[in-house]
Amino acid sequence: MTAEEFTKGFYLQRNSLINEYFNRNSQTEVASLISKLRLDDEGMERLRQVLNSSLRDALYTILLGLDGEANIGNCQTVYKILDE
Repeated sequence: MTAEEFTKGFYLQRNSLINEYFNRNSQTEVASLISKLRLDDEGMERLRQVLNSSLRDALYTILLGLDGEANIGNCQTVYKILDE
């Protein structure tokens, strides 16, 4: 897997999570909590934007952390990811 494919995987994962959270048939805890908010269409769109931005920031920080450019927890170090 190339670095580009690895990074794209995080992007695709974020999109998958957002789609699952806002799927009315989803059984996830997040989807259940969203449903209980009983938001109108405008509120749902704002919540979608908030969650999308939050996940983007979290996943991007993890990618930066793996590269040694940001902390993961209280540790900042360069990691080397290897397959089996």
